[in-house]
Amino acid sequence: MKASRAEVAKRVEAVLDLRLGCAGRHEILQYSATMGWGLKPRQVDEYIHRADIMLVEEQKTNRKMVFALHLARREYLYAKAVDAGKLQTALNILDSDAKLRGLYPNKDSKKLMMMVKDLSRKIDELSDRLRAYLQHQPSPPEMPQPAPEPIHLQYPEPVELVDQDAHTPGLPVPTLAG
Repeated sequence: MKASRAEVAKRVEAVLDLRLGCAGRHEILQYSATMGWGLKPRQVDEYIHRADIMLVEEQKTNRKMVFALHLARREYLYAKAVDAGKLQTALNILDSDAKLRGLYPNKDSKKLMMMVKDLSRKIDELSDRLRAYLQHQPSPPEMPQPAPEPIHLQYPEPVELVDQDAHTPGLPVPTLAG
């Protein structure tokens, strides 16, 4: 018989509780059998997958709250340590707080900064070498400019003007208009 949605949701929550208690797949399979769920291992794997997704989603939504809670706890412990005169403990709490807030550069950022400094130094060296090289080079000869292309204008065919008085009667007289 197929479980209802409500039953599946309860089972996934039970699997989530087991996961939070550090139970592995084998223990969850045993729990499933003990509870009489009648599931195949593949179905249990699906419940484990759903429980893991629920855990991730919960962490996404609660991340700001959890972060704020950790910071507040450190402030509380810091105040208690200072009041008790435990300065080394107070310093350790400040150190922990600074790490949590990301105030200390991590190893990767230190390596990155060293690489940037090294590359900057190499760029400066190359720039100096290029500048020195260019100072000792003769100026390149000027390149001759090509002559401009001649412009060819096209005019209409010339029209022969005829003296009207000298014209033979009966033939049309060509005119400028046409």
